[in-house]
Amino acid sequence: MCFIFGRFLMMLVLLVAIVLSPAGGLSSLTDRVRRAIYQGSPTVVAIVGSSAILPCPVHFPGNRRVDFVVQWTRKGDENPVYIILPPYDPHEHVEYTGRLSLVDDASVQISGIKRTDEGWYECNVEFFNRPDKVDNENGTWVFLKVHDPPHFTYWPSSPQYFNLGETADLLCNASGSPLPTIYWRKNGIYMRNSTQMRVYNNVLHITSVDSTTKGVYECVARSTEAEATKTVQVVVAGAPYIMKPPKNLTVQTGQTAELLCGAEGHPSNISYVWFMNATPIAEMHHLKSRITIKEDGTLLINPAADDDTGEYRCRASNGIGKPTEANAWLNVRFSARVSWTETPQYLPKGLPAVIHCHIKANPPVQFVTWFKDLRVLPEAVDGSTSVLSNGSLYIEKAQKLHEGKYACTPYNEVGTAGTSDPIVVEIRDPPAFITVPAPLYERREGKGVSMACSASGDPLPTVQWKRAGELPLPPGRWSIKEGNLSIFGIKKEDYGTYLCLASSPVLTISTSAKLKVLDTTPHAPTNLSMNPAAFSATVRWLPGYDGGYPQSFTVWYKRASESDKQWKQSEVAGNFSSEGNTDSIPSSFNLYNLVPDTEYEFAVGTRNTLGAGSFSESIFAKTKSYDSLGTELPTDAYGSTFIPLILAPVGPKPDKPFDLRVSAFHNSSGTVVVVHWQTPKNLSVPVVYYVAEYKDNNADWAEGWTQMGSRLLHGHTEASSFSLRDGVTYRFRVFAFTLTSFSEPSEIIVFTVPGL
Repeated sequence: MCFIFGRFLMMLVLLVAIVLSPAGGLSSLTDRVRRAIYQGSPTVVAIVGSSAILPCPVHFPGNRRVDFVVQWTRKGDENPVYIILPPYDPHEHVEYTGRLSLVDDASVQISGIKRTDEGWYECNVEFFNRPDKVDNENGTWVFLKVHDPPHFTYWPSSPQYFNLGETADLLCNASGSPLPTIYWRKNGIYMRNSTQMRVYNNVLHITSVDSTTKGVYECVARSTEAEATKTVQVVVAGAPYIMKPPKNLTVQTGQTAELLCGAEGHPSNISYVWFMNATPIAEMHHLKSRITIKEDGTLLINPAADDDTGEYRCRASNGIGKPTEANAWLNVRFSARVSWTETPQYLPKGLPAVIHCHIKANPPVQFVTWFKDLRVLPEAVDGSTSVLSNGSLYIEKAQKLHEGKYACTPYNEVGTAGTSDPIVVEIRDPPAFITVPAPLYERREGKGVSMACSASGDPLPTVQWKRAGELPLPPGRWSIKEGNLSIFGIKKEDYGTYLCLASSPVLTISTSAKLKVLDTTPHAPTNLSMNPAAFSATVRWLPGYDGGYPQSFTVWYKRASESDKQWKQSEVAGNFSSEGNTDSIPSSFNLYNLVPDTEYEFAVGTRNTLGAGSFSESIFAKTKSYDSLGTELPTDAYGSTFIPLILAPVGPKPDKPFDLRVSAFHNSSGTVVVVHWQTPKNLSVPVVYYVAEYKDNNADWAEGWTQMGSRLLHGHTEASSFSLRDGVTYRFRVFAFTLTSFSEPSEIIVFTVPGL
């Protein structure tokens, strides 16, 4: 009994020593025995969350069981994972607490496996009765491989809305060990690359969404361990389509008008807005109290009224894309009626006159019966009276006998709403001018002018003054007394035509006078227009008043995208005078060297002896496109060919020249360097001209190239220069040009100019 207890104490002390050792384990054992990881070491595969047994065979000496200690360590960790002296409780690493248990003699079971448990584990066995010997057959290395089932880290929300014609991308990402592969399937069928869709980098890419795209898609994350799926519903969304558009409708006043507008779409939360003649009907006071818009979009107008005739437009929207619209015409028929009675009406004695009957009718009025002094008024056979198409009564020459009380009764297909109220007609003397202003007044700035105007008539007309062109009279510098207009402190801008109006209830007559302000700079040109071509434009304008001196014009222009600092100008040859009313004759000017298919801003400035005048308002216009395959060269104002500057290449590029060769010879002027080339192999884009360039071979790469001579029209295949220095090495290249673009450069040739 004492022997057994003594043995127990010895083993207990040994275990305590092991636990409290500096290495936290069997330091002496592991120092003496550190077996190498060999190729045949077993691998145990486990799934996250499951259990696995790490095997460690024990071979007892002489096949006789003796006491021993088991230690499990993990590669890269100084502290042991598990130490046990059977049958006593084990010592466990804090990361494995409660998850390790001994199986058989030295094997260990890990439960609740984590992804971080993966790695190499070493088992060591120490026999107490053989402290100086180690049995290399005991213990082993084991690799624990932890497989993690696929789980998604990103997947698209559902549903996904796409418009017809849009590009759709659905992305799924998943992690796991081994790393899962992403597949996409629809209706159980795996998606394969096609012209319509393809799968790459976990993305399902749909080139153009159409009606077949909609449905339920599955993102499949698959590894050797398991398979996980996420589903997403793809909805082909789009603006609603009006299935039941409104149709033209005719109703009678007082009836109910019903205009359909049934739309379908996805999503189906469709809202409807109705317009009458482009105005929302909800904002039309005469309509909104009589309308109802049903859930299906139908518009009800009850009751229909005279003023409801017009175009009605239904707009259906569900928030996807652009709203869709459909329109119809509502025609509300009603009997002809007199909308209002104008009385009294004064007719000019001895002149043609009209007695107005203001009629409203739908369909249009067919005829009107006129009454005078309660009797039907027949149309005169001699044409002295007749009914106009609008129902008013025309009198060829108003006389006293035409005075009286009139009434009109209009009729159309529907009928009549009745006769007008009495219209009192009186014959009066029309206005006539007693004095009229002079046709022309010429004044200098700072002076004054008085324009006389008076008139007579019954009743006495009112004399008023206006300025032609709806311009105001000079602010604060005019007065009218007894019909005469006076203007004080005349300014340049007072130039123009002034109208005297004599008005009475019978008639309004007018006469005019022109005021010219002398010794001023020119007025601004007006009516500016532009007729564009590809490389040129014709600018036209009406000259303003020249201020009393011949004036000249300057056409200003720039590309619309440029700043105001980049205006260019072209002087118009010759001087122009306003004498003889020539200011009503358009002037024009042709601009050249413009860029095709480019928007420009144009303005015209003026000048005379006194200085610069006012500018016209600027206009914008775009030059025409140029056929890049054409070779016809533009011409200037003198008919000479010119080659426009290419500011930005447009259109197809020509092929580049090839077979570049450089040579030199000497003549009396010095050394002449000649560059030869072959025309491009592909002339499907015709060449208009060539440009040869050279550059010092030692020059910095950023230094510009120098053009070698002038531009050479197609057909020329060599350029020469005698300005290059002897003994210097140069690089040469050639470009081919159209009128709007240019080729890639030819190959570069390096050549040294020989000395004399």
